[in-house]
Amino acid sequence: MKEFVISEAQVETAILVGLITQTQDERKTKEYLDELEFLAETAGATVVKRFTQKLPAANSVTYVGKGKLEEIKEYIHQEEENEREVGMVIFDDELSAKQIRNIEAELKVKILDRTSLILDIFAELKLIQMDVWKETVQRLPVTGTVQLEQSAILAEIQEKTGRVSYDK
Repeated sequence: MKEFVISEAQVETAILVGLITQTQDERKTKEYLDELEFLAETAGATVVKRFTQKLPAANSVTYVGKGKLEEIKEYIHQEEENEREVGMVIFDDELSAKQIRNIEAELKVKILDRTSLILDIFAELKLIQMDVWKETVQRLPVTGTVQLEQSAILAEIQEKTGRVSYDK
């Protein structure tokens, strides 16, 4: 009989970044970062720091100014020196592909924006649902035709998700 292998998800640490603009005051930015922290925790991350910057609009190259990006980089290096790795930086707004590339090149950690974080949460929920379905299929009586159907269903799930979560 096959058994499921339960593996613990690795907790990543995250930094949140938001902007205070002409249309979004400090109170609203704090509220949005509180919500973003909740989303990050839902995705399994632990928020260790928040950075905000007051700008008229997001920088088209790096979202925040060069000085603020350098401050974030320095914080990440300090954490590494203290053996506390920062796994990702999450930005409160949607980032362009150019911004993501530029920020990743500078900070050398995973970069997410609000939209990609939400999509990651939905993807993980879908994988959890698939794991539950796999477990249910595996509990079916294993005789003749049912065994062939069970194997075909599991093979299809593996092909679609690229995940194998059971052992013989």
